[in-house]
Amino acid sequence: MPLVLIIDETQPVVRLIELELGFQGFRTVTDLISGDPVKTVEELQPDAVMLGALLPTPDVFEILTRLKHNFPGPVIFLCASGNENDDAIALEMGADDVRPRPFKPEDLGLRLRALLNVDVMESIQIHRAGLRIDHLHRVVWKEERKVVLGTNEWGILLALAQSRQPLGGVDLSKAVWGSNFSGGNQVVEFWVTRLRADLGDDLEEPQIILGDANKGYYLAD
Repeated sequence: MPLVLIIDETQPVVRLIELELGFQGFRTVTDLISGDPVKTVEELQPDAVMLGALLPTPDVFEILTRLKHNFPGPVIFLCASGNENDDAIALEMGADDVRPRPFKPEDLGLRLRALLNVDVMESIQIHRAGLRIDHLHRVVWKEERKVVLGTNEWGILLALAQSRQPLGGVDLSKAVWGSNFSGGNQVVEFWVTRLRADLGDDLEEPQIILGDANKGYYLAD
C-alpha cells in the first residue's frame, strides 16, 4: 500500500482526501504545517506527496522547489480555485500534476496510480447483505440496481462491510471520520438513515443495516 503524505492546512479538505485515498487502498499521513514539511518528507519517505497551495509561510512554491530537489517521488499540487497562474508556476517548478480546487477526491487516487505506475487496488468486490460492493469503482449493486453513494454513506457502508463485529457509534464514527470526530451518535444515526434510504432499506424494520449506534451497527448476513 503506497504511502501518501498530504501537506495542507485545511482540515476538512485533508480529511476528505484521507477518506477517499483510504477507500482506494492508499495509506496516508498528514502534515498540517507544524514544522518543516520537507524534513517530514525526508523522515517518512512517502511514495508521493500532495501539496496544498493555501499554506502559510514559508511560501508554498519554496516548499515545492525544495521537495523536487530532495524527493524523487511525484508531487501533486492542489492549487487554489480561480488562480490560473498558480498551476502554471507549479508545473514550471516541477510539480508532476496540478489539481484545481474544488477537485473530485476520487480523481486524486486515479492520478496517483498513474504517476506511481501501480495498480493499488484490484476490483475488489464484497458480497454481503444482498449487496455487491465494488471497492475500486466505489459503487454498490443491489440486485441489478446500481447505487451511487456520497462520501459519508460510502464510508459507513465500507466500514460495516469490512467488519465482522458490530460497530457502535463511536467505533463507526472513528472508522469514517477519524479519531477527532465529535459529532456524537446523532450524527452517525443521521448518516446511517441516509444510507438505508439510498439502499432502499426499510427504515422502520431494516433488513440490510441492523442494530443501532449504542449496541452497534452491522450488515445482515
